[in-house]
Amino acid sequence: MSTAFIKKYSYHFGLIFLVFIFCSTLQKSHAQKNELDIKNINLIDFPKIKAEIWSRDASGIDTAQFKILEGNTLIKPKYLGKKDSAVIKKNKSILFLVLNPGTSDKGYFELEWYKKVIKEAINSSTIKKGDKIDILDFNHQFSGQILFPSTINFTDDINILEQRVNSLTTRVNSPQSCSRRASLVLPAIDRALDLIQNENLTIPSGIVVLSDDVVCPSNQVEDLTNKAKRRNIPVYSIVFSGYRQPWNSIDSFCTKTYGEYFKDINADFYTEISSNALSEFLSSFLNRHSGIIYKYEWNSVLPKDGEEHTAILKYKDLSTEYKFVTPHKNIIEWSISNPLKALGVFLITGILITGIFFIIKRQKKNKTAQEEKLLDLKRKQEAEAGQLSSLLQQQKFEIEEMKERERLEKEQELDRKRKEQKAVYDKELVRQMKILGGLPNLECNVNNKSIVYTINKPEIYIGRNSDCDLCLSMPTVSKKHCKIIFSGNGYLLEDLGSSNGTIVNNRQVQKAILKHGDVIKLGEVIISFRI
Repeated sequence: MSTAFIKKYSYHFGLIFLVFIFCSTLQKSHAQKNELDIKNINLIDFPKIKAEIWSRDASGIDTAQFKILEGNTLIKPKYLGKKDSAVIKKNKSILFLVLNPGTSDKGYFELEWYKKVIKEAINSSTIKKGDKIDILDFNHQFSGQILFPSTINFTDDINILEQRVNSLTTRVNSPQSCSRRASLVLPAIDRALDLIQNENLTIPSGIVVLSDDVVCPSNQVEDLTNKAKRRNIPVYSIVFSGYRQPWNSIDSFCTKTYGEYFKDINADFYTEISSNALSEFLSSFLNRHSGIIYKYEWNSVLPKDGEEHTAILKYKDLSTEYKFVTPHKNIIEWSISNPLKALGVFLITGILITGIFFIIKRQKKNKTAQEEKLLDLKRKQEAEAGQLSSLLQQQKFEIEEMKERERLEKEQELDRKRKEQKAVYDKELVRQMKILGGLPNLECNVNNKSIVYTINKPEIYIGRNSDCDLCLSMPTVSKKHCKIIFSGNGYLLEDLGSSNGTIVNNRQVQKAILKHGDVIKLGEVIISFRI
């Protein structure tokens, strides 16, 4: 590459390098906010600051290791205590990764141990409605498909999860990935992190690995650790030690991702201790995932200027930036720090206030005079408006009265016409009633008195009220119990919502076509219908 070319494009290369450094720093700061952050900064007693420092590490931290960097000044804050995080999600997402140890006899018994541990741990106290759980297995093979199945199918149904556990079977693992029958735990975790990321979950997620912790070496452990921390997915591990002791163990990897690691020191096939450990992992997962809040206070060295300032929270090798606006100085503090300016401001302010006072007083006097004139004018206008309103109101009343008279006359005329039309219609129906066999009778006995009522119009009402066509003075008969209507083809009986109902020929009805000889029962009254 020529010297001229380097000189020509050196500026562009430098700019690209700075952008790369900025993006890397921003990404690192963002990732570390998933592990350490400062919240609820209280500036009421500034320069004393009170704040809450959130740590992702649920196992606890050294509270004396926190430092605050303000400008070039490193401050050691005062520890005030801790509390659990107030933000705890209701549900969790857990992906189990189970080692498939191969088709040998030992492999069969080892897989059965994993299956038994899971089945003993999953129950209604560890898996809640709304949780997202799935179980995949992985093997020793060096290339090709690592996870089986290759996709996630989450569920919160314990019965389905038990079926998936029972369906795990040993599989031929060939060729071997590396020496000592070591497994590809780390590539399996890497693939699982991608699968979980693709689900776009909004609830805390984690991975639980069940294996013998005999792990193929990898130079990608640190990158994988950062990947899990960046995505806020802790890794937990339950270790089977029945045949082999851990090699290239993932215990520190689990701790660094804020998960937990458990290995039963009893090298046998007893599962209770391991299943209890797994139950504790699942039960405490959400609390651990929410982290711990530590309360601190310190005296800031930043100026009280109302400007935004950037400070850095440091803990061991972690650091995270935070920004806040310091309060302005109050008038007394500003006056003490600027006495000459304060004196000048007070003199100018006094002159302005005095001038404003006289101007306001004069404007108030002019305003009072104008208001009196406006008030007189308003009174005159109100008097004239009152007279006009009375006249308009009278006219409106007369118009409405005239319209009401016209409306009543029209209604009376319409009512008269309706009555005439109804009389003609009823007369025609009565004629038809006579043609069909004469006018029917209703025969009944009320208070030991026989009553025969002739139906001589198309519609009659029967009830206890005196305005009914057939009045039955009995307490079991409703005021308007029922009605009988002649429609031209026959007689229809209709119950009018009576208390005791209407019965025709021993059957309670809402409506019924009456025939000669039908027996109608209204309460205690029995009526015979005869044509």
